[in-house]
Amino acid sequence: MNKEKRQALKISSDIIRYFLDHQIEQLQVDFDFSDQAYCVTVSGKTAEKPHDLEQLSAALKDGRQPEMDEYYHDLLGSDSKSQDYYLLGAMVDSADVGYDGTTLTVRVGRNRSKR
Repeated sequence: MNKEKRQALKISSDIIRYFLDHQIEQLQVDFDFSDQAYCVTVSGKTAEKPHDLEQLSAALKDGRQPEMDEYYHDLLGSDSKSQDYYLLGAMVDSADVGYDGTTLTVRVGRNRSKR
């Protein structure tokens, strides 16, 4: 498995952890790899909007820090009780977070490295 797919797995793992931490246990996960980017989308049904959804959204949209990719990659997936989603945001180029009253959806994208 190449490095970018390993990164996608770590990123998706942290997003799934957010869902599970909020008792959202029926999930759909979608990976979309293209030549230019890859996207990870996680969605799940929940009757309540997570209380910290705005903080998650802000953290994911904080901006990628490519110069720190290796360092952040190593830190993702830690078993910390107090997740720092800004770390996850530093690993992605785009993010959309939405809640429509029944479904929470988090979609993140990361541009692929130049080959």
